[in-house]
Amino acid sequence: MGLLIADFARKGRIVMWFSYPSASFLGMTWQGFWIHFSEPKEKKDITSVDSYDIFCQILSVPLAYIYWRDNHWIMNNVLGIGFCIEAIKWVHPGSWKIVALLLCALFFYDIFWVFGTEVMVTVAKKLDGPIKLLFPKVNGERNSLLGLGDIVLPAFAISMMARFDAYLELKANSSLISHQILSGSYFWVTLFAYFAGISATLISMLVFKAAQPALLYLSPACTLIPMLYAFVKGEFTLLWNYSEEEDVKEKEAKKTN
Repeated sequence: MGLLIADFARKGRIVMWFSYPSASFLGMTWQGFWIHFSEPKEKKDITSVDSYDIFCQILSVPLAYIYWRDNHWIMNNVLGIGFCIEAIKWVHPGSWKIVALLLCALFFYDIFWVFGTEVMVTVAKKLDGPIKLLFPKVNGERNSLLGLGDIVLPAFAISMMARFDAYLELKANSSLISHQILSGSYFWVTLFAYFAGISATLISMLVFKAAQPALLYLSPACTLIPMLYAFVKGEFTLLWNYSEEEDVKEKEAKKTN
Protein backbone atom coordinates (compact mmCIF):
# COMPACT_ATOMS: atom_id res chain seq x y z
CA MET A 1 0.00 0.00 0.00
CA GLY A 2 2.88 2.32 0.78
CA LEU A 3 4.31 1.83 -2.69
CA LEU A 4 0.96 2.83 -4.19
CA ILE A 5 1.04 6.06 -2.17
CA ALA A 6 4.69 6.67 -3.03
CA ASP A 7 3.91 6.74 -6.75
CA PHE A 8 2.11 10.05 -6.20
CA ALA A 9 5.08 11.63 -4.44
CA ARG A 10 8.26 12.98 -5.97
CA LYS A 11 11.39 10.93 -5.47
CA GLY A 12 13.53 11.60 -2.41
CA ARG A 13 17.08 10.67 -1.45
CA ILE A 14 17.95 7.02 -2.07
CA VAL A 15 18.46 5.21 1.24
CA MET A 16 19.15 1.61 0.24
CA TRP A 17 19.26 -0.79 -2.69
CA PHE A 18 17.96 -4.34 -3.05
CA SER A 19 19.79 -6.83 -5.25
CA TYR A 20 18.83 -10.35 -6.22
CA PRO A 21 21.99 -12.46 -6.67
CA SER A 22 21.68 -16.04 -7.89
CA ALA A 23 23.92 -19.06 -7.50
CA SER A 24 23.92 -22.62 -8.84
CA PHE A 25 23.90 -25.46 -6.31
CA LEU A 26 23.10 -29.16 -6.80
CA GLY A 27 22.17 -28.49 -10.39
CA MET A 28 19.60 -25.85 -9.44
CA THR A 29 19.67 -22.05 -9.57
CA TRP A 30 18.91 -20.39 -6.23
CA GLN A 31 17.74 -16.78 -6.10
CA GLY A 32 19.00 -14.62 -3.25
CA PHE A 33 18.06 -11.30 -1.70
CA TRP A 34 20.52 -8.71 -0.41
CA ILE A 35 20.27 -5.23 1.09
CA HIS A 36 22.90 -2.60 0.26
CA PHE A 37 23.38 0.74 1.98
CA SER A 38 25.78 1.93 -0.71
CA GLU A 39 25.07 1.74 -4.43
CA PRO A 40 26.07 -1.68 -5.82
CA LYS A 41 28.66 -1.76 -8.58
CA GLU A 42 26.53 -4.28 -10.47
CA LYS A 43 23.66 -2.28 -12.00
CA LYS A 44 21.65 -5.29 -13.16
CA ASP A 45 18.61 -6.46 -11.16
CA ILE A 46 18.71 -3.84 -8.43
CA THR A 47 15.86 -1.88 -6.86
CA SER A 48 16.42 1.47 -5.19
CA VAL A 49 14.43 2.59 -2.13
CA ASP A 50 14.30 6.30 -1.38
CA SER A 51 13.14 8.28 1.65
CA TYR A 52 9.66 8.82 0.18
CA ASP A 53 9.18 5.06 -0.25
CA ILE A 54 10.03 4.49 3.41
CA PHE A 55 7.85 7.39 4.59
CA CYS A 56 4.88 6.12 2.60
CA GLN A 57 5.37 2.59 3.86
CA ILE A 58 5.25 3.87 7.44
CA LEU A 59 2.19 6.00 6.60
CA SER A 60 0.43 2.97 5.11
CA VAL A 61 0.68 0.84 8.26
CA PRO A 62 -2.16 2.51 10.23
CA LEU A 63 -4.28 2.67 7.07
CA ALA A 64 -3.76 -1.05 6.42
CA TYR A 65 -4.61 -1.77 10.08
CA ILE A 66 -7.85 0.20 9.82
CA TYR A 67 -8.82 -1.79 6.73
CA TRP A 68 -7.93 -5.11 8.39
CA ARG A 69 -9.86 -4.21 11.56
CA ASP A 70 -13.05 -2.69 10.13
CA ASN A 71 -13.02 -3.66 6.43
CA HIS A 72 -14.55 -0.24 5.83
CA TRP A 73 -15.77 0.47 2.32
CA ILE A 74 -13.78 3.72 2.07
CA MET A 75 -10.48 1.97 2.80
CA ASN A 76 -11.47 -0.84 0.44
CA ASN A 77 -12.00 1.73 -2.32
CA VAL A 78 -8.73 3.52 -1.58
CA LEU A 79 -6.82 0.25 -2.02
CA GLY A 80 -8.85 -0.71 -5.08
CA ILE A 81 -8.25 2.61 -6.80
CA GLY A 82 -4.53 2.30 -6.04
CA PHE A 83 -4.40 -1.14 -7.66
CA CYS A 84 -6.23 0.21 -10.71
CA ILE A 85 -3.76 3.07 -11.09
CA GLU A 86 -0.78 0.71 -10.85
CA ALA A 87 -2.24 -1.68 -13.42
CA ILE A 88 -3.03 1.11 -15.89
CA LYS A 89 0.42 2.62 -15.35
CA TRP A 90 2.44 -0.53 -15.96
CA VAL A 91 0.39 -2.54 -18.48
CA HIS A 92 0.59 -1.33 -22.08
CA PRO A 93 -1.15 -3.79 -24.45
CA GLY A 94 1.01 -2.63 -27.39
CA SER A 95 -1.49 -1.99 -30.16
CA TRP A 96 -5.09 -0.99 -30.71
CA LYS A 97 -5.80 -4.37 -32.34
CA ILE A 98 -4.86 -6.14 -29.11
CA VAL A 99 -7.07 -3.84 -27.03
CA ALA A 100 -10.04 -4.27 -29.39
CA LEU A 101 -9.70 -8.07 -29.50
CA LEU A 102 -9.24 -8.24 -25.72
CA LEU A 103 -12.38 -6.22 -25.02
CA CYS A 104 -14.28 -8.22 -27.64
CA ALA A 105 -13.33 -11.50 -25.93
CA LEU A 106 -14.17 -10.11 -22.49
CA PHE A 107 -17.56 -9.00 -23.82
CA PHE A 108 -18.58 -12.66 -24.27
CA TYR A 109 -16.66 -13.80 -21.19
CA ASP A 110 -18.52 -11.42 -18.87
CA ILE A 111 -21.92 -12.25 -20.36
CA PHE A 112 -21.37 -15.99 -19.84
CA TRP A 113 -20.13 -15.78 -16.25
CA VAL A 114 -22.83 -13.35 -15.11
CA PHE A 115 -25.88 -14.53 -17.06
CA GLY A 116 -24.86 -18.14 -17.72
CA THR A 117 -23.73 -19.02 -14.19
CA GLU A 118 -23.85 -17.56 -10.69
CA VAL A 119 -20.09 -17.87 -10.16
CA MET A 120 -19.12 -14.25 -10.91
CA VAL A 121 -21.86 -12.69 -8.78
CA THR A 122 -21.23 -15.11 -5.91
CA VAL A 123 -17.49 -14.47 -5.87
CA ALA A 124 -17.99 -10.70 -6.04
CA LYS A 125 -20.41 -10.75 -3.10
CA LYS A 126 -18.74 -13.35 -0.89
CA LEU A 127 -15.03 -12.66 -1.36
CA ASP A 128 -13.76 -9.92 0.96
CA GLY A 129 -10.86 -7.90 -0.36
CA PRO A 130 -10.05 -4.82 -2.45
CA ILE A 131 -11.00 -6.53 -5.73
CA LYS A 132 -14.02 -4.24 -6.21
CA LEU A 133 -15.28 -0.76 -5.40
CA LEU A 134 -18.14 -0.58 -2.93
CA PHE A 135 -20.95 1.98 -2.95
CA PRO A 136 -23.30 1.99 0.08
CA LYS A 137 -27.00 2.44 -0.57
CA VAL A 138 -29.11 5.05 1.21
CA ASN A 139 -31.68 2.47 2.33
CA GLY A 140 -29.00 0.40 4.07
CA GLU A 141 -29.25 -2.63 1.78
CA ARG A 142 -26.23 -4.56 0.50
CA ASN A 143 -23.59 -2.31 -1.08
CA SER A 144 -23.51 -1.89 -4.83
CA LEU A 145 -20.18 -2.94 -6.29
CA LEU A 146 -18.03 -2.52 -9.38
CA GLY A 147 -15.24 -5.00 -10.11
CA LEU A 148 -11.76 -3.61 -10.67
CA GLY A 149 -11.64 -5.39 -14.02
CA ASP A 150 -14.52 -3.24 -15.20
CA ILE A 151 -12.30 -0.21 -14.55
CA VAL A 152 -8.85 -1.43 -15.56
CA LEU A 153 -9.64 -3.28 -18.79
CA PRO A 154 -11.55 -0.44 -20.51
CA ALA A 155 -8.92 1.94 -19.13
CA PHE A 156 -6.33 0.20 -21.29
CA ALA A 157 -8.21 1.65 -24.28
CA ILE A 158 -8.54 5.09 -22.66
CA SER A 159 -4.86 5.35 -21.71
CA MET A 160 -3.81 4.11 -25.14
CA MET A 161 -5.91 6.83 -26.77
CA ALA A 162 -4.02 9.42 -24.73
CA ARG A 163 -0.78 8.05 -26.18
CA PHE A 164 -2.36 7.86 -29.63
CA ASP A 165 -3.17 11.58 -29.39
CA ALA A 166 0.51 12.26 -28.68
CA TYR A 167 1.47 10.05 -31.63
CA LEU A 168 -0.82 11.98 -34.00
CA GLU A 169 0.54 15.31 -32.79
CA LEU A 170 4.12 14.14 -33.28
CA LYS A 171 3.23 12.83 -36.73
CA ALA A 172 1.73 16.20 -37.70
CA ASN A 173 4.66 18.16 -36.26
CA SER A 174 7.98 16.31 -36.41
CA SER A 175 9.75 19.10 -34.55
CA LEU A 176 7.49 18.69 -31.52
CA ILE A 177 9.44 18.07 -28.32
CA SER A 178 6.64 17.49 -25.81
CA HIS A 179 2.92 16.82 -25.83
CA GLN A 180 0.47 18.52 -23.50
CA ILE A 181 -1.08 15.80 -21.36
CA LEU A 182 -4.69 14.89 -22.19
CA SER A 183 -4.91 17.58 -24.84
CA GLY A 184 -6.02 15.31 -27.70
CA SER A 185 -9.55 14.46 -28.76
CA TYR A 186 -9.32 10.66 -28.83
CA PHE A 187 -8.73 10.48 -25.09
CA TRP A 188 -11.81 12.54 -24.31
CA VAL A 189 -13.98 10.66 -26.81
CA THR A 190 -12.99 7.31 -25.26
CA LEU A 191 -13.45 8.65 -21.74
CA PHE A 192 -16.94 9.81 -22.73
CA ALA A 193 -17.54 6.33 -24.18
CA TYR A 194 -16.63 4.79 -20.80
CA PHE A 195 -19.08 7.02 -18.94
CA ALA A 196 -21.77 6.22 -21.52
CA GLY A 197 -21.13 2.50 -21.03
CA ILE A 198 -21.13 2.64 -17.22
CA SER A 199 -24.30 4.76 -17.29
CA ALA A 200 -25.97 2.15 -19.47
CA THR A 201 -24.91 -0.49 -16.92
CA LEU A 202 -26.46 1.44 -14.03
CA ILE A 203 -29.69 2.09 -15.93
CA SER A 204 -29.97 -1.62 -16.79
CA MET A 205 -29.45 -2.57 -13.15
CA LEU A 206 -32.24 -0.22 -12.07
CA VAL A 207 -34.62 -1.40 -14.81
CA PHE A 208 -34.05 -5.16 -14.47
CA LYS A 209 -33.17 -5.09 -10.73
CA ALA A 210 -30.41 -7.63 -11.27
CA ALA A 211 -26.62 -7.74 -11.53
CA GLN A 212 -25.32 -6.73 -14.93
CA PRO A 213 -22.04 -7.63 -16.69
CA ALA A 214 -20.50 -4.17 -17.03
CA LEU A 215 -18.31 -5.22 -19.95
CA LEU A 216 -21.46 -6.01 -21.91
CA TYR A 217 -21.84 -2.23 -22.22
CA LEU A 218 -18.28 -1.00 -21.70
CA SER A 219 -16.54 -3.18 -24.29
CA PRO A 220 -18.61 -2.00 -27.28
CA ALA A 221 -18.61 1.59 -26.05
CA CYS A 222 -14.83 1.81 -25.56
CA THR A 223 -14.01 0.17 -28.90
CA LEU A 224 -16.74 1.11 -31.35
CA ILE A 225 -17.07 4.79 -30.41
CA PRO A 226 -13.32 5.60 -30.83
CA MET A 227 -13.25 3.63 -34.10
CA LEU A 228 -16.35 5.43 -35.38
CA TYR A 229 -14.75 8.75 -34.42
CA ALA A 230 -11.55 7.76 -36.26
CA PHE A 231 -13.58 6.74 -39.32
CA VAL A 232 -15.35 10.12 -39.39
CA LYS A 233 -11.99 11.91 -39.14
CA GLY A 234 -10.46 9.73 -41.85
CA GLU A 235 -7.91 8.25 -39.42
CA PHE A 236 -9.32 4.74 -39.00
CA THR A 237 -6.35 3.05 -40.70
CA LEU A 238 -3.93 4.97 -38.47
CA LEU A 239 -5.83 3.89 -35.37
CA TRP A 240 -6.20 0.25 -36.40
CA ASN A 241 -2.50 -0.08 -37.28
CA TYR A 242 -1.25 1.95 -34.32
CA SER A 243 1.57 0.18 -32.46
CA GLU A 244 3.12 1.57 -29.31
CA GLU A 245 6.38 -0.28 -29.98
CA GLU A 246 6.81 1.50 -33.30
CA ASP A 247 5.87 4.78 -31.64
CA VAL A 248 8.63 4.29 -29.05
CA LYS A 249 11.16 3.48 -31.78
CA GLU A 250 10.24 6.67 -33.64
CA LYS A 251 10.67 8.76 -30.48
CA GLU A 252 14.06 7.17 -29.76
CA ALA A 253 15.18 7.78 -33.32
CA LYS A 254 14.09 11.41 -33.03
CA LYS A 255 16.11 11.83 -29.82
CA THR A 256 19.15 10.26 -31.47
CA ASN A 257 18.94 12.61 -34.43
